[in-house]
Amino acid sequence: MKWVSHFWNDENFLKVLKNCYEALPDTGKLIVVEMVIPEIPGTSGADRSLLQNYLFVTNMNPKRNERTEKEFERLAKGAGFSHLRVACSACSFSVVEFIKKKATASTAATAAK
Repeated sequence: MKWVSHFWNDENFLKVLKNCYEALPDTGKLIVVEMVIPEIPGTSGADRSLLQNYLFVTNMNPKRNERTEKEFERLAKGAGFSHLRVACSACSFSVVEFIKKKATASTAATAAK
């Protein structure tokens, strides 16, 4: 999913996450591309740019629900995902992986077949 979760409040986004969780195989993951707001604003140019973008988009649409990593984690757990990982971030984009469950050596070998 890309740039859509911010349109949903937590309740509706949780419903979507639960549906995705049910549709995924046991070792599956959901990839979400969204803005991930830092818990504590940083001082680097990238941090300032992200926060400027956040202020701009929330000013344009106050009903947007930009979330911190902890907020995404809470929703992931609520939907049943074992964990969440921010795979990478660039500018205002973050690639967030909602992982159904950690693959063990045997499940990873089975999934590779």
